[in-house]
Amino acid sequence: MSDQTEANGANDAKARIKEEFAGLPLDKKLSSLFEMEVATISEGVSYVVNNSGEVFDKVGEVINDFSSKVQAEFKKATTSTCEPETAAETAETAADSESKPKGGKKPSKG
Repeated sequence: MSDQTEANGANDAKARIKEEFAGLPLDKKLSSLFEMEVATISEGVSYVVNNSGEVFDKVGEVINDFSSKVQAEFKKATTSTCEPETAAETAETAADSESKPKGGKKPSKG
């Protein structure tokens, strides 16, 4: 029932404001309308300014998340292509280098 009472009160207030406005002279009506327009524009500009900050914050978060994902993918791609040698491959490389002569000289015969 309180919702209905509030609705009736709002309707009464609207009717009262309309009656007061209708009773004003033309110059007062125009100045009142102008003041309401200025208030509306001011409120709209404030809303845009306040929400544009939130938009830039969201864009910053999206860019940060995207850069983190790109960095993770880059690390994953570089570590999977540059795998370290296994112990067996290291031993084979060491054995091959020991059996070959060093310094580029041919071994002398006899």
